Amino acid sequence: MSRAKQLDPPANPQQQTKRRGPHLLSTILFLVAIGFALVAAYLYWDESQNKKNDPTPPPAASGEYTLAQVKTALDQQGLKTEFGRSSGHANQISGVPGQYISIGNDDAVVYVFVFSSSEGAQAAIQIASDTYAGIDESSLVLTRQSGDIIGEDQPKHAFLGSNIIAVLVGGDDALVEDVKTAVEGLP
Repeated sequence: MSRAKQLDPPANPQQQTKRRGPHLLSTILFLVAIGFALVAAYLYWDESQNKKNDPTPPPAASGEYTLAQVKTALDQQGLKTEFGRSSGHANQISGVPGQYISIGNDDAVVYVFVFSSSEGAQAAIQIASDTYAGIDESSLVLTRQSGDIIGEDQPKHAFLGSNIIAVLVGGDDALVEDVKTAVEGLP
């Protein structure tokens, strides 16, 4: 019996703790990794749900349209649009800078001139209408603030909708019709 006791190693509580420590730590880290994965999945799902519920700009009343409503009208025509970062000026539209919206892969842009009046919406519509009547597309020149000419060799098409004048620079016949439908559809 004494020989059997000699073969058994003595029980050392520190050795047992050392063996359990790394196992316990790896288990905790594994559970933390699963927790992070669940949080990431929830955040991804939550963002996709939020995109479905993005608010659209409220509809404007006639004579009170803004750049955002013009972009929405263009998007509703199936065009992929983005707001531009600079403004432009037209030689035949005085006093109102144009803000641009790029369409598609930037081959064409729309400069949007928004007219307003302290006298109300009907006055803004009248000012836009009078300005639009004086536009000659063949001699229309758009420039940046730096003085650079925008789309010098490209065709330009002007459209009127409510208190908005939009000038399309470039684009094919289908794009011209889509922009025309969007802008002239603003009552």
